[in-house]
Amino acid sequence: MEPGAILIGLAILIACLPFLINPFQRRNSGHLQNIVATEGPDERREAALLSLRDLDIDFRTGKISEEDHSVLRLGLLAEAAQFVRQEQGEDDSLEALIAARRAGRARLKVLRRTNPITTGFCPTCGQKTYATDLFCSACGVSLVT
Repeated sequence: MEPGAILIGLAILIACLPFLINPFQRRNSGHLQNIVATEGPDERREAALLSLRDLDIDFRTGKISEEDHSVLRLGLLAEAAQFVRQEQGEDDSLEALIAARRAGRARLKVLRRTNPITTGFCPTCGQKTYATDLFCSACGVSLVT
């Protein structure tokens, strides 16, 4: 062999060595924790449900024992239940906001029926306005000054 070919081969080996050693130096657990930390609630919920499904499949195929299955399943069910409770809390808060908005509109309707005192006319179109009006019912201009 010629010395030039040997030197080129050694140079290529030295250049490739960091790429070959890199996977062995990584710590996979830290890498996975970073991935889990960057996931949103929807991705974590989906991951918990998929893990639960995979656990049941592994148990049915005999890959894990019944004792391990019951312990792991309880943990995954608790995690999935947490996501369900969180979603229900969000739904409840939205329902409370909707109910408050409807109650406010109902009070405004009652106020308009019981107090139909006109305060004047719209400065833009001349439509009759009431004391409880925030906007003109005809042209939409703001009546609040």
